[in-house]
Amino acid sequence: MVYIPQGAFYVGDNVFPGSSSSGYFVAGTTTSPFQITSENTLTIGNSAPTELWGSSTSGYNTIGPTGTLPATCPKGFGAFYIMKYELSQQMYKEFLNKLTRTQQINRVSATTVGRYMRDNNTSTTPQNRNGIKLLLDPGAPYSMIYGNDLNNNNVPDENDDGMHISCNWISFRDYLAFADWAGLRPFTELEYEKACRGPLNPVANEFAWGTVLFINATGINNPGQNNEVPSNSSANVVGNNNINVQGPMRNGCFAGSTTNRVQSGGTFYGVMEMSGNLWEYVVSVGIASNRTFNGHYHGDGFLDVNGNSNTSNWPSDGGIRGAAWNVTTSSSFQISDRVNASYGYTTQRYATTGIRLARTAP
Repeated sequence: MVYIPQGAFYVGDNVFPGSSSSGYFVAGTTTSPFQITSENTLTIGNSAPTELWGSSTSGYNTIGPTGTLPATCPKGFGAFYIMKYELSQQMYKEFLNKLTRTQQINRVSATTVGRYMRDNNTSTTPQNRNGIKLLLDPGAPYSMIYGNDLNNNNVPDENDDGMHISCNWISFRDYLAFADWAGLRPFTELEYEKACRGPLNPVANEFAWGTVLFINATGINNPGQNNEVPSNSSANVVGNNNINVQGPMRNGCFAGSTTNRVQSGGTFYGVMEMSGNLWEYVVSVGIASNRTFNGHYHGDGFLDVNGNSNTSNWPSDGGIRGAAWNVTTSSSFQISDRVNASYGYTTQRYATTGIRLARTAP
């Protein structure tokens, strides 16, 4: 995980009305970015420049009703840890193999031997580069056994079976369950912008790496292996629905021993793939019920009998940030963009969404 230190930062990018973003945070009655300067209770409104507000030009980017963010809701000022990479398929497979049979059935759709992870139980081939497969079912009441088999040769966990590819086909409820089991927590969309931008002043239309340089991966070398990289070595993002990719790529696939922040697609703090690859679930301040989220509550390592999170003061639904491999609108990849921030994702699984988790620093 990456340590994000305490400190002030900005949300929004100060380019209204010329921004190509479709919704972003502003300082109350102005069109300027809003500075987060503490974890104190924050007013959400548009009657003064000291309040947090946002544009809502289209889609699901509304900031919702006026109100407050309590001091317990993480705003990004306080120090926290965040996963350097999106959750890998190997990690989610290991999670599934630690659950009871009943819990497994609620955390993955592949429940017939030979079927692959997706939004239903029908696929006998990997869908959108997800190689998690049900290998063995010993029958009730015993747990099923999952493996990584991206090459579909019935030999799991080989070098090219995609263990290090970011895991898609995960719902918001799956996200909460993994967070609870792992002793971590969801993070807010304010923390998302802090982890991307750091303490720097906003750059108009910037992506997670701090500039507007956007070079899409056009193909894959060493597919499924732990050294999987884009075929065009200058690429720094997985997006634009390229016919030769059609799914997420390996975590950290753009970074090397000599790459800089822009070349690696990394954030100010070195967090990878915060723009592109997969949309990431966040706790949205645009969903009024999310505002009671308490960042001091972390998962305790236990789920309920049905495999659901049972941590208090966590949201039941959330939004997404950062865009994914199939998105063709470049503004969606921008740090400030909130096009789907307040949609309200719950149980549906998508080929384009993955997860990353956080933990409040002591």
